Amino acid sequence: MTAAHTLAQPAPPRPPLALGGVPVGGLAMGLGAGLTLGALAVGLVFLSLEAMPEQRAAAETIPVSVGDAVLDVPGRLFRAPGAGMTGGALTLPLPLDAPPGASIADRTLILRIAPADGALDPAERPASLYARFLTSDVWRNPGGLLSRRFRAGSPYQTEELYLAPPDGRAFAARCPRADRPDAVPGLCVAEFRDRGLDVTMSFPARRLPEWEEMDRRARALLGAIRRS
Repeated sequence: MTAAHTLAQPAPPRPPLALGGVPVGGLAMGLGAGLTLGALAVGLVFLSLEAMPEQRAAAETIPVSVGDAVLDVPGRLFRAPGAGMTGGALTLPLPLDAPPGASIADRTLILRIAPADGALDPAERPASLYARFLTSDVWRNPGGLLSRRFRAGSPYQTEELYLAPPDGRAFAARCPRADRPDAVPGLCVAEFRDRGLDVTMSFPARRLPEWEEMDRRARALLGAIRRS
């Protein structure tokens, strides 16, 4: 084969350009990866910033003075419909488990927290106040409560009394009598006193079997939000 017909040999590959000892190609790849990670980090920062208001709202507490006590009330609870301060008393609605379609009243435990008024302690009222107005009839109800009826002509004649055995000190609720022809559906009322605060719980009569859970939740909330 003549020199004219000799095939040209491919030129050897050029070494990559280097900056400061780092190949340009590798630098470009590194920059691309860095930019991608940087963009991802920036995106995560923006997502975190967007979530922060909700997180702050969930953790926010609002100090409320009730008598001599200061209560740190969760913001979401204080801003719930029906909540707020009226006449020096704090009202807070607590949601109850209920089937779909239940009314708001049927799935809400309403708490009213007020300074103790100096009247008879709610734990003493069944024996020291209500007993004189009761008939001798006693019924046992779901949830273990005892039911007593008030005498006609008494201040509570349109209500019935539900007591935790044996004497109602642990729990006592007055509920509208459902057997009266003129009865208007209403709420049961139970009360307890805790270190200078009177707590009134209002709830539908059909939730009476859950009295222990409602009482526990009310006491636990008060203990959690009250400053030592």
